[in-house]
Amino acid sequence: LINLHPFTNKEAPMEFTPQQFVEIAQTIFIILIMEGILSVDNSSVIAAMASKLPDQPVVAPQRFQKLFDRLGNQQDAARKIGIIFAYIGRFIMLIIASVLIDNIAIRLFGALYLIKLAVKHLSVADQPGEQKIIHDQKVPTFWGTVFTIIVMDMTFSLDNVVTAVGINDELWIVLLGVGFGIITLMFASGWAMKMIKQEPRYEIIAYLLILEIGVGLFLETIGIIHIEMLHKFALSLGTILAVVIYIKLPHSSERDMYLIEPWGHIFGNVNETLDSVTRLVVRYAKYLLTIGLRALDAIEPAKPNISIE
Repeated sequence: LINLHPFTNKEAPMEFTPQQFVEIAQTIFIILIMEGILSVDNSSVIAAMASKLPDQPVVAPQRFQKLFDRLGNQQDAARKIGIIFAYIGRFIMLIIASVLIDNIAIRLFGALYLIKLAVKHLSVADQPGEQKIIHDQKVPTFWGTVFTIIVMDMTFSLDNVVTAVGINDELWIVLLGVGFGIITLMFASGWAMKMIKQEPRYEIIAYLLILEIGVGLFLETIGIIHIEMLHKFALSLGTILAVVIYIKLPHSSERDMYLIEPWGHIFGNVNETLDSVTRLVVRYAKYLLTIGLRALDAIEPAKPNISIE
């Protein structure tokens, strides 16, 4: 599906005609636009994840401490490392793009992961004692946050990877375009994190975008709808503008009670249901694993037939 030239074909001459230069420039431009559209969602989400970390230096082994000091505090370091490894992840995804296109399980898992993450943070308790259940989560760790950023970026970019491969089958051209997009994401996420620090309520934008992408990916995977890229961009931009306008309005507890809390209660019930299903699946998986191990232990290895004359 993908041509690894010029990485694997060292004997191939690196000569291009003017027409090929134009085609390469067009491909990079299209991919850069796609990455720019994706950055609207990605930058908000990465900023929300990283902003939960303390504004303190990263504690690393002595030999790597200077490197981490250059990356900034934990928030900046997690954002930068997460984006860098996400680029490596996209490189792998580009190579196995044909698998991603046909593997429904991977796409469904990614969609459900995003939905669960979103409803967890958008939930509002509607019963006594439920608030602790909803928000009973561990304090985010540095490497845990980096891992979350990597997984989310790769899940977000599933459709972009498949589309990029369809545009041009030359891997190095696609990677070059994605690389420019990653640079854009690096700056955009830094700007978004500054905005969240100034107004923490902007964090809700990130989780609404996560929910939109998760639901869209789920519906597309099961074949109900197909959402064009520009429509996704318009929906994301509309969500951002709507939340910003709402936050800028004078505070009203009555308005929040009628417009925000009901949805928070719905998300809380969905989150509780997903937690129950997850616990049930894990319990059955452990049970089946235990049965399998017992069955293996019950099988005695055949004794060698040794005759002594």
